[in-house]
Amino acid sequence: MPSSGPAQANAMDGPRPDGRDDAGADGASATATGDGADGTGTAGGMTTADGAPAGDGGFGSPGGGNANNAELNTLLANTDNRWSAASIGSFTASSLELRTGTSVIAIGGFNGDDNSPTLAQFQQYVANGAVHYFIAQGQGGSRPGTDGAKSAADQITEWVKAHYTAVTVGNVPVYDLTAPTGS
Repeated sequence: MPSSGPAQANAMDGPRPDGRDDAGADGASATATGDGADGTGTAGGMTTADGAPAGDGGFGSPGGGNANNAELNTLLANTDNRWSAASIGSFTASSLELRTGTSVIAIGGFNGDDNSPTLAQFQQYVANGAVHYFIAQGQGGSRPGTDGAKSAADQITEWVKAHYTAVTVGNVPVYDLTAPTGS
């Protein structure tokens, strides 16, 4: 660590709140440039010394603006399903995974435009109790599939909205996939 210049905090070293260690297999870790001698930082996608996200990006962006949604984080952390939740795209899913220590399925892959899982696969996951919640944020407009039809992410979103009721958790619409509306 340099003896002069901005303070640096190892955002990835040491135990996480869930007791796991974040140091990489090769011992490497990420650092965030701090704005104070106490090691707090504001680098995009990194955390401050108190574990809060640095930056103020949107929910699905690196640094996720909803990371301070303690109610959502607690809701997901208290699940025991294969996936605590499903969300569109990997930015939202990875942000939630890092903040809750649970698995979150990224519908549609990186940007939400891959047709994986398909609607039929997702419906089977829900029927088997493998996924508990659907996070309906970070989704833009229609994502056409490769043949110009609606993407799997759009089909899944429409199916969830037609069969489950949204509740607002913090400022995020969340669907409990264990409680269908009966339609």
